[in-house]
Amino acid sequence: MKQIVRIGSAAMPAFGYFFGSNLLFMLMKYFGKVMGWRAGSLFFQFLAQAGCFVVLAIYFKSRPLGIETKQAAGTYRFPAYFCYIVSALGFSIFGNQAIAWLRSYIPQFSAGYGHVEQMFYGNELLLEVAALGILGPLVEEMVYRGIVLVRLYQYYPPAESIAISAFFFGLFHWNLVQGTYAACMGILFGFLYWKTGHIFVPMAAHMAANLFAVLQTETGLFSFLQAGLPQGAMLQAIVCFFLSVFFLQNGNRLHALAAKNS
Repeated sequence: MKQIVRIGSAAMPAFGYFFGSNLLFMLMKYFGKVMGWRAGSLFFQFLAQAGCFVVLAIYFKSRPLGIETKQAAGTYRFPAYFCYIVSALGFSIFGNQAIAWLRSYIPQFSAGYGHVEQMFYGNELLLEVAALGILGPLVEEMVYRGIVLVRLYQYYPPAESIAISAFFFGLFHWNLVQGTYAACMGILFGFLYWKTGHIFVPMAAHMAANLFAVLQTETGLFSFLQAGLPQGAMLQAIVCFFLSVFFLQNGNRLHALAAKNS
């Protein structure tokens, strides 16, 4: 019972963010309707996220955006951070390709995910970049890694803390496809936060992953990755997976050198 109370207490900010952002979303949408604004749901979600960001910025004004860990210094840390971000991008591509492969064989893999796609995509590119590629990752990392993971870290070892925070990160996406993908990526983002001690590393990795998804969907910039679906998708996903592991390992080596020279 004590463990449940601890986990629940640590996860309360995630619940607060979920209900608070949805309340702001509904209020913004109602206000927009009254004012006669012709805007899609993503625009009002962007406004709700902006409101949450202001609240979080005030919260963190007197609190450090970092955790107690071995923070590396020196020139090696920047190549290490680069490798970590590239690794996250690769894992994101792997996840998106795996989802595309599954949906090609199981069209009704997740009706909820289809609804999210309709809401997120098909808007102005600048709005999608701002809402999905920049502001969304900033706010989510501040909540799930900057608050939830830090609270869990006070009671549990790093691996357990990362896994629990990733679970809630996936849970609050509210559909099977996004939830599974978010939980897996949440483990990686949590690892990057614990490894580096800097929230800005998982923020940058999260942004890179989301920006890739937006640009791939809306511009066809990475359309070559979709060539040969469904037969080629899993092969491409496997290649991205091993490249991600390679960059993650090199990031760890560079980080170890940076920590040694600190």
